[in-house]
Amino acid sequence: MNTLQYNDIHGKQQIHQLLVWAVLTAIPAIIGQAVVATIFSLVPLYITTAGSIILLALELWAMRLNHRGNVIGAVILFCVTIGLYGILLVIVLPESLPAVTLASVITTSIVLPYLEQKWLLFWNISTVILATTIAMLGLYLRIIEPIDTEAIKPIIVLFVALATAIALLLLWQNQARLTRALQQSQQTNKELQALQASLESQIAERTRVLQEMLQTLEKQATEERQLRETLLQQQEVILGLSVPIIPVIDQVLVIPLIGLIDEHRLQQIQQRALQAINQFNAHTLILDVTGVPAIDKQVATKLIQIAQAIRLLGARTFLVGIHPEVAHSIVRAGIELHHIQPFARLQDALAGIVKYINAYHAQEKPGYRDDDK
Repeated sequence: MNTLQYNDIHGKQQIHQLLVWAVLTAIPAIIGQAVVATIFSLVPLYITTAGSIILLALELWAMRLNHRGNVIGAVILFCVTIGLYGILLVIVLPESLPAVTLASVITTSIVLPYLEQKWLLFWNISTVILATTIAMLGLYLRIIEPIDTEAIKPIIVLFVALATAIALLLLWQNQARLTRALQQSQQTNKELQALQASLESQIAERTRVLQEMLQTLEKQATEERQLRETLLQQQEVILGLSVPIIPVIDQVLVIPLIGLIDEHRLQQIQQRALQAINQFNAHTLILDVTGVPAIDKQVATKLIQIAQAIRLLGARTFLVGIHPEVAHSIVRAGIELHHIQPFARLQDALAGIVKYINAYHAQEKPGYRDDDK
């Protein structure tokens, strides 16, 4: 049956204490009833003595169940036994009604700590029915002749004393249960406080670590940004060194090229050349390829495209320093250097430019740029 709970070691110990107390109180009750019944030859007391013996036997059985770990069965058996014994007393001895009315309260006090919440209402209703039944039987039912009041008084006193003793035991057990629950609650509260302090400490430590990591990341980001800026500056320097721009005469620029020329470097040459023409307002750009060991078809085609772009800006392009092997390669590839005037040496190109400039100033003509069209 799963209507009861709290089947643990504490419940087992408390039920054992209660049953031991009940057995110890049942024994003098049996002896007292038997003595009075024998002295006064009272049949009702013989009946209650027999009922008390049965009560004792059932209490011992409940102790056996509790010892085997069946706390729920022991509680049910003990409570049902008390209820039935109370009904027997009020039927046989209606004068015992004041003491027997405690039976319903005792059973409720016993079983209440073990009930699940959903069964509380059912048990309370059952307790009210039991109390009402005991009261009605004690007041209205008369099966056996009434006993002399003086003879029954000791028995009534004994019943009241025993019921009071059991009720006090239940109160003591409830007090012990509440004290233990309070101690457990206090211990749990201390553990929660310690856990909270530990969590706060961990959070503070992790926050500190995260802040340090954030500062480290910010420092790394700053260093990376500075490194990128440095790399960009170095790239500009390298670009300036790989594609240098040299102003030799007013509005005349020279780009000396050294080493092999690839696609990337051709892009740099075009970019630097166009920027330099705008920057210096140049009318002539001299590409010096004296230091270039070879010019293939792809490079020559790209140089022609650069010259065309320069021409769109209103300037002309001179190509100087072509080796015989390079010239042979260009001719064999069938490449025509449109818009590019070749010279063997840089001095020849500069001399021709100076001569042309002097003639321009002497004749006061609009400009030689138009003559190339």
